[in-house]
Amino acid sequence: MNGDIWLLIKFIGVIAFLLALIIWKKVNPFIALLASALLAALLIGMPIEETGMAISKGFGNTLGGIGIVIGLGIVLGRLLSEANATGQISNAILSGVGEKRAPLAVNLTGYLASIPVFMDAAFVIFMPLVRKLSERTGKPLIVFITGLSV
Repeated sequence: MNGDIWLLIKFIGVIAFLLALIIWKKVNPFIALLASALLAALLIGMPIEETGMAISKGFGNTLGGIGIVIGLGIVLGRLLSEANATGQISNAILSGVGEKRAPLAVNLTGYLASIPVFMDAAFVIFMPLVRKLSERTGKPLIVFITGLSV
């Protein structure tokens, strides 16, 4: 039991380290994740020679599961943005629900789009739309991002 508590404390410390790197030090999130993984390995006592392979294997497993979906989502989002489809979609959303309810419309759109695909892919696809809505309504980007991710 005592070991479990220390493991939880170490985990919380690594998460705090990760957030500090990204938020306050403005370190690239990928680099911050790698540094946090190294810190976690050191804190749990993993041998140095096994650390690199463990991080690589974890990254590969994650990327293998969702990498193609994320990549295609990025391509689709970029195509929507360059074809000005995001502008047309944002106009349709705003004319349908009004500017005050735009975050709710984004929330429902994200929810419906997340049913057939992973939520992270829908998030990547709709980010250009969210940016366009934020510019158009003058509302903070975080309002729409929160609506999309809930």
